[in-house]
Amino acid sequence: MSSELRRPTIGLALRVLLVGALWALLNRAGALFETVPGVSFFFPAAAITVLAGAWLGAWAALALVPANLVFQWGAAIGLWPALVMSASQVAWALLVALLPRRGGATLARVGRFSSFAIVLGSLLSAALGVAALTLLGGSQAQATWLAALGDWWVADLVAAVALGLPLVVAVVPQLLLDEDDLHRWL
Repeated sequence: MSSELRRPTIGLALRVLLVGALWALLNRAGALFETVPGVSFFFPAAAITVLAGAWLGAWAALALVPANLVFQWGAAIGLWPALVMSASQVAWALLVALLPRRGGATLARVGRFSSFAIVLGSLLSAALGVAALTLLGGSQAQATWLAALGDWWVADLVAAVALGLPLVVAVVPQLLLDEDDLHRWL
């Protein structure tokens, strides 16, 4: 049975808690990379968003929404703003979770995952995040919507490539490695 449809278990609950805690900590760590208040050039929590979708499936939402409420910064301060801002990360994790788990050689798997889960996922997250900023009235940090979109996308993309892809290989290697590489990895 797929991870999206599996009944909750203690192991799944512990993974959700772990992912939520890591995301919350790295969300707050994003403030270390701020260029202006609330705008970061590197968003380390994006790596956990990718991992959440790959490892938890649709259950990732249970980790990411509460995590947005824990260590708030930028425009996501307060219950309503944090919930609105969490939508971009949840959508990205769900995109990762819904990607077809097709076989093939390792290079093809990594290419598909990188193209859809990382490049398109981070773009989706950036578009929804900037829309949420506009909805919350926090778009004053950027001169234009496209500049804000570009800043958000790059911050998420770099973290997802630098940290997220290696985390997925380490935690869910069967997702990206073919049978031969999986045996060599393990």
